[in-house]
Amino acid sequence: MKKVLVVVFFVLAGLVCRAQEGDSCLGMWADVQVNHSFNENWYGSVRAEYRGTDNLKSTAFWFIRPIVGYKFTPWLKFDVGYDYFKKPTSLNHRALFSLTGTLKQGGLSVSVRERYIYSYNQEAGTSTNVLRSQLKAAYKVPDSMFKPYMAVELFTWAKWQKTWHFVGTQIDFNSHHGLDLFYVYATFDGKPAEHVIGIGYNLTL
Repeated sequence: MKKVLVVVFFVLAGLVCRAQEGDSCLGMWADVQVNHSFNENWYGSVRAEYRGTDNLKSTAFWFIRPIVGYKFTPWLKFDVGYDYFKKPTSLNHRALFSLTGTLKQGGLSVSVRERYIYSYNQEAGTSTNVLRSQLKAAYKVPDSMFKPYMAVELFTWAKWQKTWHFVGTQIDFNSHHGLDLFYVYATFDGKPAEHVIGIGYNLTL
C-alpha cells in the first residue's frame, strides 16, 4: 500500500506538470536527512539534497548541509547550518541562520520560520543575501502515519524574488523512519512559473 501511494503521487504530479501550458516543469527534488537529539535542548542533522531541472534532463544543483540547533522552549528553536553548494558551473558556500516558532493544538500545528542565508560564490568572488519567510500548517491524522501540510515561502531581500507554494504529506513509518512527499508551485519575479515534485527520507537516530 505504501509503495502504491508513492507511485500514485508521482504520476499525479507528472500530469499536473504537463497540464500547465506556458509554464516549465522544473523537475524533482530528492533529499536524505539524518537527525539526532543530543539532549532536550540541543539537536543536529545532516542533509544531502539533489535537484534536477528541465524534466530531469540536467542538474540544477546539489548540496550537503550540516545543522546544529537549540530549542529555547518547546515552541521556539534556533539553528545554524552550512551548505557545500555545487552548481554545474560554480561552487557556492552558504551560511544559514533559522528561527522557528511553532504552535500546536491537538493534531494541528502552525509554524513560522525566518531564515537568513549568506551565499558566497567561490569562482566569481561575489556574495548574496536572502531572507526566506515560511508559513506552514500541518495536521496529524489520528491513528495514521500521515501528516498532510500546506506551506508558503517568500524569498526577499531588497525586493521580492520568488515564492514557493507547497502541498504534501509526511509519512511516519515509526519513530525512526519517515518520508516526505510534496509538490511545489514556484513563482518568480519576471520569469515563468515552475513545478516541482519531491521526495525526502528522514532518519532519526
